[in-house]
Amino acid sequence: MSASIQPIQQNERSAGVDVLRGFALGGVVIANLASFVTFGMPGTTAEAMTSMTWDKVYEFVLTVFIDNKFITLFSLLFGYGFGVIMERVSQKGIDTSTFFSRRMIILFIAGMLHLFVWWGEVLHFYAICGMFLLLFRRVSDRGLIVSAVLLFFIPVAIARYFQIKLNILAPAERDPILEEYLVLSRSHNLFDIFRGNWITYKYIFIDCLFDIRDFSEVLAKFLLGYYVLRKGYLKDISLHQESIRRMLFWSLPIAILYVGQTILFILQEIRVDFIPARLLLNAFVRTGILALSVTYACSLILLYNRRPSLKIFSGFRYIGMISLTNYLAHTLIFILIFNGVGFGLMGKVHLIYTLPMGVVIYVLQAFYSKWWTSRFQYGPIEWLWRQLSYWKKFPIRKARVL
Repeated sequence: MSASIQPIQQNERSAGVDVLRGFALGGVVIANLASFVTFGMPGTTAEAMTSMTWDKVYEFVLTVFIDNKFITLFSLLFGYGFGVIMERVSQKGIDTSTFFSRRMIILFIAGMLHLFVWWGEVLHFYAICGMFLLLFRRVSDRGLIVSAVLLFFIPVAIARYFQIKLNILAPAERDPILEEYLVLSRSHNLFDIFRGNWITYKYIFIDCLFDIRDFSEVLAKFLLGYYVLRKGYLKDISLHQESIRRMLFWSLPIAILYVGQTILFILQEIRVDFIPARLLLNAFVRTGILALSVTYACSLILLYNRRPSLKIFSGFRYIGMISLTNYLAHTLIFILIFNGVGFGLMGKVHLIYTLPMGVVIYVLQAFYSKWWTSRFQYGPIEWLWRQLSYWKKFPIRKARVL
């Protein structure tokens, strides 16, 4: 491998992209903390932990504005970042397929290890979808959009149809699995915790077909992120403000319709039983989630371009510069809070209390990220991943200026 091939340095990074990554991670940590109380708990436990008025208010806000929106943005940015790597390596004359495949295999292994401590982890999905992204390097911009649309709707609709027909995730089947997960998570034995996470992942993602849905959706989001890279919207924001405003013009009305529909269905407790209608509703909801994520991103990036000196953007950027390290650090914190090897609060924390937990975690990570990036070229996980990918040792400390 040529000595000229180097990982992206801090001074080569797109500040706007790092701001978006840091912003996305804020929503991810809040949503993931909430999942320990809601989706990841058996029905009776979840009901008890969301019984207070403020729990219900917060659950409403989560459902409408946070759940799935920030992880969608995170996925779009991963697709963007993978595109950056592919193009950079290709320009340097390196065999893109070999290099990128090795990088994705490393990420997949890391994701599978991560899976044993957090059943909701996404890195193994990202690695698989990243491998498939290689197939789209020479596809036209129009082809990327068409492929993303087909992936976003057709496999998801098929998976959803079988979920409905088979009555997947029915409480009678789900609750015993989650009861076992709850018991194992409270254990002081790490192997029990590993087993609980694997049992839960297998049931939700494999048995209940969420693997199919998530694979097709994530790959579609990667293609959209890759499209944004090709168009250069985030390389020089000032030159592409009009294009970003146009994206906001199209996404905002869909996002407003989605928010209105979600609020109406929650308040009126509307239930749709007719299968074709449920499939159409599911397609609209997935589209609305994507539209709201794009609305967040466009609004934030336009504001950042106008007022880059706002201190909150510095916090977002520091976190985004070492986003993989910060994402994995969330899991260590979750283990400490919820599992038996830590404070053992699984099934004992009301939903509303996860909000201040998430804020504290995020603020501490902002300070830590600022301190780290002022002294080091890469985050510790990013540095390890780069060395394994390039099969070469890179200095992690910044050169001291005398």
